[in-house]
Amino acid sequence: MALRRRARPAAVPTDRRGTLAVLGAAVVALTLAACTAGAAPDDPTTAPTSGTPTDGPTPTSEVTTRETAAEGFPGVYAVPDGLSADDPRPAVLAFGGSEGGSETGRMVAEAIAGLGYPALGIGYFKGVDQPSSLEEVPAETFLDALAWLREQPGVDGDAVVAFGVSRGGEMALWLAANRPELVHGAIAPVGADAVMCGYPDFSRSAWTLGGEPLPCSSDVHAQTPASPEARIPLEVIDGPVVLACGTEDELWDSCAFLRRAESSLADRDAGTTVAIHGDGAGHFVATPPWLDQPWGDPETETEDLDVRRRLWAAVDEALASLDS
Repeated sequence: MALRRRARPAAVPTDRRGTLAVLGAAVVALTLAACTAGAAPDDPTTAPTSGTPTDGPTPTSEVTTRETAAEGFPGVYAVPDGLSADDPRPAVLAFGGSEGGSETGRMVAEAIAGLGYPALGIGYFKGVDQPSSLEEVPAETFLDALAWLREQPGVDGDAVVAFGVSRGGEMALWLAANRPELVHGAIAPVGADAVMCGYPDFSRSAWTLGGEPLPCSSDVHAQTPASPEARIPLEVIDGPVVLACGTEDELWDSCAFLRRAESSLADRDAGTTVAIHGDGAGHFVATPPWLDQPWGDPETETEDLDVRRRLWAAVDEALASLDS
């Protein structure tokens, strides 16, 4: 089919106000997306949701969920029926982007469990005792969640993958690159290959470690190489990496980030890379293809679905490759 391309601005705003306007739109859109997709189940046992027919993986496992707020982080732990400590499986730590809260993490975790793998979906700001915005979020939030996940019965602690969507993508990649003893691969649809600055205050980092802000980039369109301080050393990741982008992404230039990431990943000595270039697709390409997606741009719906199918097929294959 012929692709309908929307014209991009002739020049990307270089001042902070223009940049924040782009990310402001992202926050609104992602918040609507997460709220629609992730209502918590009343019954702790849920079946996989039937939705759009898909050429990709199909969830086959019954899923049991439990809330994790009592463990110190808001979220949900989702496990497939039959998970056993005698047969540990790869596991996923899942989280969303600039919408805050835990709903995207919940959606992804339940989908992963439907494919047969345990998954913990968390939020990292806007929760109880968490930052109110995407500014100076402690990386320890993720490290603590990883420590908890690795201790759960049926989890293979040597096969844990981080799955971050949009702004969460950079943290998924950061964890895999900087904590290889904890994280053994990363899935980062429409994410960045560098540590990005906070929102709405771009003078602050989005993340801290040990109370110190991580060096960050404010170039949301990846027009220049990331600084050595903000760049994530993707070439040291030794597990599977799955990336996806949309050429019509109007929230930020996810395909520019993906191209930079591919260049770094080409220098790896180990690990597989799947990079999905969504020609004509938009930003909302992380939703499992078997779920209905009532948000996003109708003009890119067909292209978005194609990327969603390819992404989740790659996710399923990446987890299967770690399943000993």
